[in-house]
Amino acid sequence: MADQNGFSCAAHPFRAWNNVIGNCLDSLQGLDGIEVLNGDNIDYENRRAVQACRQLGLVALGGSDAHRGKQIGSCATWFPEPVTSMRELIQAMKSGLCRPVMRYPDGTYRRWEDGCPRV
Repeated sequence: MADQNGFSCAAHPFRAWNNVIGNCLDSLQGLDGIEVLNGDNIDYENRRAVQACRQLGLVALGGSDAHRGKQIGSCATWFPEPVTSMRELIQAMKSGLCRPVMRYPDGTYRRWEDGCPRV
C-alpha cells in the first residue's frame, strides 16, 4: 500500500470465528493500522487487537461493523481535524493522531480507557 499512498488496516483481526489474520499480524508486510475497537466484537477480541497494536507500534482505529441497529455508530475513529477527502483521510490515519472511540450510554464518544494504545 505504501507505494500507492494508501493505508492498510487489519479489521477485527481477532474475531473468534476467523482470527487467522490476528495470528499472523507480526508477519504481515505493509500493515499500517489495526482496528482495535469494533462494535460487533466482544471485549476480549478488542483487547487482543489492542495488545497486538501496541506490540507492533501500529495506528489504532475504531469501526462499528454494525450488524444490528443498536451497533450503528457504537465505535468510531476520531480525528483531530475535519477530513474532507480520501487524501486527507489517509494522511490523518498515517499521522497516528486519530483515536478509536466508543459511544457511551449518555451518547458521548470517549476513548476506550483500557483500549487506546496511544492515549
